[in-house]
Amino acid sequence: MQQQTTWNPAAGLSVQAPGVYFAEGPAANWIVVRDGTGFILIDSGYPADRHHVLASLRHLGLDPADALALLVTHGHVDHTGSAAYFAEEFGTPVLCAPGEIGRAHV
Repeated sequence: MQQQTTWNPAAGLSVQAPGVYFAEGPAANWIVVRDGTGFILIDSGYPADRHHVLASLRHLGLDPADALALLVTHGHVDHTGSAAYFAEEFGTPVLCAPGEIGRAHV
């Protein structure tokens, strides 16, 4: 069983531009982009990062169920980790380039 790492969203999140937040997780990263219409998640870390991804959204005052989409930049497990969870739990559309569909393990 993988040990859960303590991660502090206040320390792990940085503002890259207005409405763009970079989350530096314990072993992978993800990005939250928000504007007046809602937010999207870009990548979602490893599967074990799910609680960190959720914590980062809640720290920003966002409800994970309100994600407009989850964009997977490419199909490696450190990018797709929470994609299936968001799709199944919240009905979040998971988007990726057509060439990545076969490599995306969600």
